[in-house]
Amino acid sequence: MRVRLALGLLFFCCVAAAAAGCGKKGPPVAPGTRFDLLVADLRGKWQEGVIELEGRVVGEGAGKDRPLGISGFRLFHVWYAPGEAPCEGCPIRYGGFQEEILDPGVVDTLRFRCRVRLRARPGTHFFAVALLGENRAMGPLSNNVKFTKGKR
Repeated sequence: MRVRLALGLLFFCCVAAAAAGCGKKGPPVAPGTRFDLLVADLRGKWQEGVIELEGRVVGEGAGKDRPLGISGFRLFHVWYAPGEAPCEGCPIRYGGFQEEILDPGVVDTLRFRCRVRLRARPGTHFFAVALLGENRAMGPLSNNVKFTKGKR
């Protein structure tokens, strides 16, 4: 009887310890790799296979001679066939990204600008940008930019 009670108590303690160890305890980034600069008010133009995106750089460190610690950016893109785009306000799921090393003219004190070549397929295209800090730490995503291309 005592063995059964001891085993039951041991089992209960193991389950309680395992349950206490589950769940989110903090941000999913290593200490010191947080990066808070982001591109706000992202907008763009698409002309002849070239996308020109621009926006404002905001966050701690923006507005200095050059925002400190920006090493590049990630351009997120997703394409939807004609008539299959998500509703307004629905979340956009970006499948992949194109990583860019920062050219001197891409970010100045408060402005982000980039030009990217992309083949225009008919349908709806969404873009977002995230700045990269030192050690490739990624900042928050910008707002989405939407382009709709008709049939050629």
